Amino acid sequence: MPVKISKKLSQGFYAREEAAIKEVYELTFPLLKFTAFEILGNEEDAEDVVEETFLAALEKQGEEGDSLLGYLLIICRNKALDEKKRKGRVELLETLDESPSPEAMNLGNEEGVL
Repeated sequence: MPVKISKKLSQGFYAREEAAIKEVYELTFPLLKFTAFEILGNEEDAEDVVEETFLAALEKQGEEGDSLLGYLLIICRNKALDEKKRKGRVELLETLDESPSPEAMNLGNEEGVL
C-alpha cells in the first residue's frame, strides 16, 4: 500500500505538532527502514538511520510545498550512505590495526636492502 501524507498532516509535521509527527513516523517508518536497510544490510543500523532522519527533518525543515515523503526519503538515503561510508572506514581502520607492523614482518632488516 503506497504511503500518502496529506497536506494537513504535512503542515502539522512542519508546525511540530506532536500528534502529526507521531502519525508521519508511523506511516513512513516501514518505507524508510526498508530504504536504509537496502543500503546498509543491517536492521539495527537501518532503524538508527530512520531515527536520525526524523531528527534531521525536524531540525532543518523543508519547504512546506515540498513532498514531505520525498524529503524524508532523501534524508534517509543520504544518512544511510553516510553510515555505510563511515562503517567502511571503521572496518578499514580495524583491518589496518590488525595488520602486522613492518618491524614484525622484518621488512627492511635484510642485508643488502636499502
